[in-house]
Amino acid sequence: MAHIQDPQWQPCFEKLDSFHSALSVSLDSKILNGFGSTRASANCMDGLILTMAQSIIESVLDALMLGCILAKLAKPETRLPFLQFSQHCVVAERDERMCLMFNVRTLKETHMLVAEIRVKLIKSHHTKEGEFIPLEQRELTLGMGPGAGVGGTRLFTAEPQAVEHVINEHSPLCGISADSLKQEPIEIVVMVDGVVPEPGRAFRMRTSYTEDEIIWGQSFQSFQRQREIGIGSNLKTSDNTHEVQTVTHSAEMAVRNRQEISKGHATHGIPSNRSRKKVHYQHLSDGILL
Repeated sequence: MAHIQDPQWQPCFEKLDSFHSALSVSLDSKILNGFGSTRASANCMDGLILTMAQSIIESVLDALMLGCILAKLAKPETRLPFLQFSQHCVVAERDERMCLMFNVRTLKETHMLVAEIRVKLIKSHHTKEGEFIPLEQRELTLGMGPGAGVGGTRLFTAEPQAVEHVINEHSPLCGISADSLKQEPIEIVVMVDGVVPEPGRAFRMRTSYTEDEIIWGQSFQSFQRQREIGIGSNLKTSDNTHEVQTVTHSAEMAVRNRQEISKGHATHGIPSNRSRKKVHYQHLSDGILL
């Protein structure tokens, strides 16, 4: 305002005489492609630098706001877990087979469209050639429920599931016994990939059991109860275990013992026809043999 009466003075912004006109210039520089009568003067470098700085700052703010919106849209909403795993993993005999077992149950009322489960065993391994593999990954074949066959990997999430792996001569856990389990560090990693019906998004859940979380000689209590109408599930007992009679040696030793027993039966079994003795009968009378 002090330079209004000075004829030699040239303003940086023409026809800028109030706060409202300054605000209008700021909005025009942001929104419009051109200016009206109020614009930056070419005779003042400070006005041009101020206009450029405002344009750069506004572009940066626009990019930040747009990035935040896109990140919010792309990031899925925070949801509660869809599945819950048992706190421990147990090893016990079921149907005269050594089995590794754990429980899985859903926490949602709506059923998942697809739920595939995979289990990997991670442990160190020494090869026959002398090579040491610190983290060897082996896939464990699975079955669902008592007496289930090998190879089932799809979960039925309408009710809690008892997932089991049969420890036989083909299992990576064949050489592990109750004593070696406490000494050999292993980890069993469980992965579940599925799709929820609403809003149709895929998810993956993981958990793991170390050697300290694997209980030998224990089995899970049945969480299914017979009611007057149908069968109900008590989810509070899905982690409860009880002691069962289980051998402490490994499945490899059990297979070896069965093979030795079968060989013994083959050697000391029923004698062949060549080793049988002929018995001669005396004739007591006509047509009568003794």
